[in-house]
Amino acid sequence: MHDTKATTPIHVVFLITKNSFANGIRSNSKTTVNMVDFFMQKGSTFLTLAIRHPNLEKSKGSLQHTMDSFIKSIKTEINEEKRFSLSTYSSNSRESSNYSRLRIRKTGNSKETRSELSINLILFDDGTTEILHTIKKLVENNTPESSITEESFRAALPYKDLPDPDMIVTLGSDISLSNPFLWQSAYSELHSIQSQWEQIGTEEINNIFEIYESRRRRFGSISEEPTQQS
Repeated sequence: MHDTKATTPIHVVFLITKNSFANGIRSNSKTTVNMVDFFMQKGSTFLTLAIRHPNLEKSKGSLQHTMDSFIKSIKTEINEEKRFSLSTYSSNSRESSNYSRLRIRKTGNSKETRSELSINLILFDDGTTEILHTIKKLVENNTPESSITEESFRAALPYKDLPDPDMIVTLGSDISLSNPFLWQSAYSELHSIQSQWEQIGTEEINNIFEIYESRRRRFGSISEEPTQQS
């Protein structure tokens, strides 16, 4: 459930093509650190990078190597920054995706400077696969029809430990909404950035929050009318 009065997106998802992701490893690690700092300053706590590959099963080995390299670059940059520390790192496999998580903590002496951000990296082949897998899971568990509710269905979905995305951001010319959170993103706000992953700068990131703050939300829907500026 989305907070219609929220002015800061708690969970932002970037939809990244495999080509953009691969090209960005060598050039965007420092930009990722700047992004981490910016998200923490704004109060967001979940940042998910969802990388789509149409032939995930055939290319899972090379893609996993790509993702591991990207994670390593982030860890290297974070470890070099005295303002941050990595609290945990975990990786596990899913039926239709690979999922890795980095928890980054901003250190400081005051409460204002202490915060935590979870960066989640997901490799997936198609957003509908997640829903199909959930249905099969309920059937295999002989779940009675009467007990299937929105809550029970949500509990069977992958990544149930992540909150619903507040904003889905597409990159480049790919504006497909296929993502690992199709069910959970029914009321997510949408935004498109023409830049590729390795080209994203502070202006694009700041624009995400400005757009989110300017929209009025009513019962999960978005009003065309902007909020009044004081």
